[in-house]
Amino acid sequence: MSATDSGTDELAVRVTQRFTAPAERVFDAWLDPEGLTRWMFGPATREEEIARLQIDPRVGGGFSFRVRRAGTLLDHVGKYMRLERPHHIEFSWGMAGESDSLVSVHLAPTAQGCELELTHYLDPAWRDFAERTRSGWARMLDLLDRNLYSAQRTEAMPAQSFGWVDAAHVLHMERLLPAPPAQAWNWFAERAPRAHWLAEGDLPLEPGSAIELIFDHAELSPYVLPAPDALRRHEGSYLRGRLLACEPPGLLALSWGDTPEAGEARFVLSPRGQASVLELTHSGLADPATRVDVAAGWHTHLAMLTARMQGAAPPAFWPLYVVLHKEYALRLAAA
Repeated sequence: MSATDSGTDELAVRVTQRFTAPAERVFDAWLDPEGLTRWMFGPATREEEIARLQIDPRVGGGFSFRVRRAGTLLDHVGKYMRLERPHHIEFSWGMAGESDSLVSVHLAPTAQGCELELTHYLDPAWRDFAERTRSGWARMLDLLDRNLYSAQRTEAMPAQSFGWVDAAHVLHMERLLPAPPAQAWNWFAERAPRAHWLAEGDLPLEPGSAIELIFDHAELSPYVLPAPDALRRHEGSYLRGRLLACEPPGLLALSWGDTPEAGEARFVLSPRGQASVLELTHSGLADPATRVDVAAGWHTHLAMLTARMQGAAPPAFWPLYVVLHKEYALRLAAA
C-alpha cells in the first residue's frame, strides 16, 4: 500500500508493508550491511554492483552505500537522526555532494509479525520523481519481506533435515511423515494429493509405464510468488520418464527423464509408530551444479509435503528454494 501527500513545503511519499517477521528483526535488517545486499542494494535488487557498504548505526552516525550502476559510481549517504529499536528509524538520504531528504520508518507489532510505514519527505521540486521513489521503496520492502520469511523457514529446519550426496553421486534425504505408510502412500501415488506438493500429471502405477509430470511450483503454496527471472523456465516444465518400481505402500521409483543417462528418484516408506520414515534417493547427479539444483528442489518439495500432511499452509516455494540453493551450494561443494 502506498500514497503520496503534498503540501506547500514538502512532498511526502508513503509506503506500507506487512511482515511475518517480528519488528525487532525488521528493524535490525536496516542496520546490517551484509543483509542490505539481499534487499536494498546489489544485483538482487537491480542491475548494479556493490562497491562498498558502510554503516555507523548510532544517532549521529552515518552511512555510505556505494554502488556501480551502468558504469557510474553512485554514493548514497545519510545520517541517523533517530534509532529506537524496534519502533523507529529516521535518517537523511541523498547522493554525495547533493541536497538530501528525510526518511522516517515506523514499525508496529501485529498478530502475525509487524507492519512498517515508511515516509520519504521530498522537496516539491522532485515531484516528478515521487512515483518512482514510491515504487522503488515498495519493491525493496517486498524483497525484504521475502528474504526474512525464507530465513525464518530455513532457521526452523534442523540440521539433520539437509540431504547429502554419496561417492556414487546419489542424493539422500530422510523425513518423518505424520501418517503411517498406508496413508502416506496416497501423497505419492494419487494425482490430487501429489499435485499439492510435487506436480500434476499422469503417474500410472504399472512398472514400465510412461509418466508425465507438470510442474507449477509457485502454485504449490497459497503464498504465490513468481519465480526469479533466472528460474522462470522451470514453471510449467514437464518431466517425462518411466515408472521403474511400485510396491504399495512402501516403494515407488521412477526415472527422472526419458534419456539413457536419466537418474532415478526412489521413495521408500517404512513405519515408525503411527508415522512413516521417508527415504528419498536421487541418482545420476555427477554434475555439481545439477546436484545442487536437485537437492534444493527436493528439499523445497518435501517442505511442501510435510506442511500439507500436517494441515498447514506451506511456505512460498521460490523464496525458500533460493535460500536452500545457496545453502546446498556450500554443503555440497566438496561432494
